[in-house]
Order: sequence, then C-alpha cells, then structure tokens
Amino acid sequence: MSLTRSYSWRLLGFLVLTWMWCAMAGAGRAQTFRGAINGMVTDPTGAVVPGAAVTAVNVATGVTLKAVSSSAGEFAFRDIPIGTYRVSVTANGFKAEDIRGVPVSAGAVYTLPVKLRVASSGETVEVSAEAVSLDTTSTVQTTDIPNQVIQDTPMNGRDFTQMIAMTPGYAGYSGGGYGSVNGTRPDMVSWQIEGADNNDVWWNIPAANQGGVSGIAGVTLPLDAIEQVSVVTEAGPDVGRS
Repeated sequence: MSLTRSYSWRLLGFLVLTWMWCAMAGAGRAQTFRGAINGMVTDPTGAVVPGAAVTAVNVATGVTLKAVSSSAGEFAFRDIPIGTYRVSVTANGFKAEDIRGVPVSAGAVYTLPVKLRVASSGETVEVSAEAVSLDTTSTVQTTDIPNQVIQDTPMNGRDFTQMIAMTPGYAGYSGGGYGSVNGTRPDMVSWQIEGADNNDVWWNIPAANQGGVSGIAGVTLPLDAIEQVSVVTEAGPDVGRS
C-alpha cells in the first residue's frame, strides 16, 4: 500500500503493493507514488495525427503539463502527481477536444485514446474520460480510496493500516495491516508513504503506527493527514520489494 502526501502535512496518497511469489525480490528500490497518462491522437478515419498539442491540467492545483503527439500520434505524461486532470488536444484543421475527469493513480498508467473531429466553426468538443478510458498499457490493477471515505469511515484508534481491509480481495485481521491480499501472505504486502519504504525490517509490517514501548506507537500517522489510499496489485518492478 502506498500513501502519498503534500507538504503541509497533507499526504497525497498511500500505496499498498502486493506481490505474488514470482515477483522480483528487491527488484525495485527506485519506487514511485506517482502515475502517468498516455494515449494516441487519431482523425475520424483512424489515421494518426502527428504534431497535435496536448495539455494536461491538474484540477486541484492548476499545474499545467504540455506535450506534442509524435509521428505515430502518441503522447505521454510520465511520473506525474496523482489527482484528477483535464486534458485538451488541439491540431490544425480539427475541433479542439477537451476531456474532463482523467484520473491518475499511484503506480498506474491511464490510457487515453483521442479521436479528433474535422473543424467546422472552431468549436470545442467536451467529453468525459470515463467514456474513453481503456488501459491497454499495463496489467496494474488499482483500488483508490478517496479522502472523504478515509475521513468518514470509523476505525479503531483511527489507525490508517486498517484501511487495507476496505480493498477487494482482502482477508484477515486488519489491525496493524496484517492480513492477506488476493491470497498472498501478510508479509508479502509492501507499505509505502509517498513512495518511500514504510516496512519494519524485522516483522515486515507497517513501520508507522505499530506498537512501540508499552504498546504505544513510536510514530503515528493521523488520518487527517491522508489524502488518498491506493492499493496496487500486479504492479511493475519500480514498486517491487517483497
């Protein structure tokens, strides 16, 4: 699981990565808590459109990213902060395409095919990303738990590790995050905070919030500081550990 945060004690997320026995042990020390958007720009006939200007705007922060489609019509925004984006695509002779609600999750690639329409009067076509998303890039499966759910869900001691129990495929006791995801052993779950390792080197359980002296946690991460929880399975070696 991996948490991500913003620097005013607002974590942008928390990511749990689970690995099967065949996963590469220790293969990825360069871990990430970010995501990506890629796609291809085509015309109404299906032919690729090179040189199209592609802009991605983070709805929450207003940060703008720009790219140009390649000779194969492809574009990509790599290693970008998680959140919701608005993607705009423009090209000579075509109507501008404005795609709202493009989600970026930790460790996942969002594939966004864009089909431009021939221009008639400079109009802009607005669509929702939910209708065009088709991930043909990776086998990563991500379950995101949004901030509102995190804040409103009752948890014993307000312990963030219990949120692992809210993900599909989980079984076991959620206290201390010690349970099985999709049939893996409990110590096959890798916990990260903003992409940084958060695993106890001896017990292989979450280092933050675990019982310290007399059962009191040595480090406590409050739920109020968490923006998003992402549970990622079938991830790549960049987030591998166990």
